[in-house]
Amino acid sequence: RKFIDKGVLDPNVHPWVAEAWQKSRTSGVSAKAFGTFRRLTPEELSRRLAAAQPVIKHLDGLYEDIRDFLSLNNISVLLLDREAYVVKSYAMSYYQKTPGELEGARLADRDIGASSLGIALAHRTPFVLYGPEIWIEECHESDAASAPIMCNGEVRYLISLVVMDGAETHQLSMDALSALLLSLKKSLEQTLELEEK
Repeated sequence: RKFIDKGVLDPNVHPWVAEAWQKSRTSGVSAKAFGTFRRLTPEELSRRLAAAQPVIKHLDGLYEDIRDFLSLNNISVLLLDREAYVVKSYAMSYYQKTPGELEGARLADRDIGASSLGIALAHRTPFVLYGPEIWIEECHESDAASAPIMCNGEVRYLISLVVMDGAETHQLSMDALSALLLSLKKSLEQTLELEEK
């Protein structure tokens, strides 16, 4: 709140979060609510979906195995390409959006401000953000964890888990969310490596 209102950074804020906040502010990204998403054309989304089929097929199977757990804990899962366009949404209502509204949308820093997605992509490592660390205020009731899916030293995709804290059953610890994220990351990276071979 201090940073939004006065530009004052709390010294306890993680340096990567502080960097992402400053970038969001400088870029003029609204902190109140989502604007209109930049979207892929239907043809471009179709091409990207086709290219991502091995990863999507594998993630579909994983999702089926853990669907009840995700539902119980009100967790949404997003698969994005390296340009931060959503190629697949498995979900509860991620940020109050239905899956069809998000597929093809770009969720880059310049669109949504500081997010676990942007930090994970910029630093090429998994990252968790607690609600108030997320730039957009309407997301402050959720926590998010994202990780890059790497193959041959390159980011190929991003995976993001979003937990809506308002869920009555939400008892999930950040350690459990991180463990789930890392398991999905490793499994998808192994799938990509096999596909390359």
